[in-house]
Amino acid sequence: MAKASDNVFPYVHVAPAAAPASPSVGSQRLYLDSGDGNKLKRKDSDGVVTTIEGASAATWTSWTPALTAATTNPTLGTGSSIAGRYCQIGKLVIASFTIQFGTSGTNAGSGEYRLSLPVAADTTNLTAGPPMGHAGGYNPKGIYSAMRVSSTTVRFWIGSTGAYLSSTTSGGGADTWGNGSQLWGVLTYEAA
Repeated sequence: MAKASDNVFPYVHVAPAAAPASPSVGSQRLYLDSGDGNKLKRKDSDGVVTTIEGASAATWTSWTPALTAATTNPTLGTGSSIAGRYCQIGKLVIASFTIQFGTSGTNAGSGEYRLSLPVAADTTNLTAGPPMGHAGGYNPKGIYSAMRVSSTTVRFWIGSTGAYLSSTTSGGGADTWGNGSQLWGVLTYEAA
């Protein structure tokens, strides 16, 4: 029998229709799925199949985040841009976003700002969970910590002011939200 230190492991090569039956409680079965690019998979006693190795590389997917406010949503105006992209590896989600207010017709809206997530987040530690990323702003300037509000949205904590980012908070600078303002960031979190 091969040992882990030999870096050689016994395996069973099966066709997708012949995937092994669910193992007994507390056990798992490993197999190569020839119908899915010979990926190494694990099947647990509940019948849940997890790809362990050989999955194609995570791909980045475009995402258009929504910036909203508690009372009145902001208007990004003419020439604005909003873009994002994310990848998901198992339950790990990594997302980046950039939002830029336009050059005219902007309105900061009113109330605390929130940003939509590309994939629903786990909310187990919703009230006491750690920050799930950071964001920055320009005009107004600032660095913010992303905090979960729900499984689908985050808000941004401004450590220097002790408040959440809103249409009226400047992030510690003298500027306010309006023409040319930018908000960008990176989020890393566990999917639901």
